[in-house]
Formats: sequence, structure tokens, C-alpha cells
Amino acid sequence: MPYTAIQTIVDAAVPAGSRYYWKSNFVDSLSSELARVLREGADAAPSPLSMVLLFEVKGAVPTCAT
Repeated sequence: MPYTAIQTIVDAAVPAGSRYYWKSNFVDSLSSELARVLREGADAAPSPLSMVLLFEVKGAVPTCAT
């Protein structure tokens, strides 16, 4: 999948004009402890529109020629 397509995956869920807070991090593996923390965070989200997204990234991200 092209990188530009990945950038549009959640477009329908995050319409322009609303307020968003994004935070990201990288992990080497998904442990049961990390899964528990993510679940607790999702359960505590203040809005039913809140999301916890996980993406598996493999290999190098291609760059665009200018």
C-alpha cells in the first residue's frame, strides 16, 4: 500500500473542522501488558468517537520524488 494511501485510512473518521489530539510511539512488540494498558486507555476515553489505532510498520517508508 502506498504511504499516501496509509495517510488517508482514517479520513472518514476524523472530518475536517473538529479538534483532534494525536500522540504516537513505536514499540518492538505487543505484549499482554501493553495490550492491557491500551485497553484501559480506550475504555477511559471521554468520547465514543475516540480511537486507539495500532499500525504494523515493516520496512522502509518510501519517499516521494520531487
